[in-house]
Amino acid sequence: MDDWTPLGRTEDYPANPQGLAALLASIRRLETQLNDQRHAILRQSGISVEPGGIRFAGDVAITGALTLNPGVIGNEYLTSPLTAASVSDTVSGFGLTAGTSSDIATATITVPEGFTSCVATGLGSLFFLNPTANVDYVRCRVYIDTSTGYSWWGVRPLSMVGPNNGSAALSPNRMAQIPDLTGGDTITFRLTGFTDFAAMSSASNFASIAGQAIFTR
Repeated sequence: MDDWTPLGRTEDYPANPQGLAALLASIRRLETQLNDQRHAILRQSGISVEPGGIRFAGDVAITGALTLNPGVIGNEYLTSPLTAASVSDTVSGFGLTAGTSSDIATATITVPEGFTSCVATGLGSLFFLNPTANVDYVRCRVYIDTSTGYSWWGVRPLSMVGPNNGSAALSPNRMAQIPDLTGGDTITFRLTGFTDFAAMSSASNFASIAGQAIFTR
């Protein structure tokens, strides 16, 4: 018999089926202990496996990129993904300068904490009386400015005002999508205007500016 021949069952090497069964049982116990230890570690971390998913109890920190399929998180599970703010200002009895635009009415919104961008809309309204004996023209415009350096302005409507007559109600407007915001920044809505030929004022002059911003995180 050479070194590679199985010894078989001899008096010196009897078969030991009980020993093999005991070895298999020990392996199974070890598997169970390892599984229990793994689940215990998960439970201590607040992680549990449930039918159809995994539950995390407590805070979860993700230090890398997290990719989610569209629609897997509904709005009801988000904490205020949007918020809105609005302001307005109304003035009367003001005057306008010939050829030089000046602010007529202004209103300011402060960016709430935690929001980084918004869609802003400014709506203006102007009625102006010409108390002089000559025809003139009134022009106005809405601006949206931010404390971060952005500025937008709308078209400038024009109205002719006859002698001792009033202009039609002018309604300039502007909408802007504003990026790069942080809490505490400001968004200012301005209604500006001027006349073409003569500086003039009247107690009947009336103007307003209204601004609204919808903020996103």
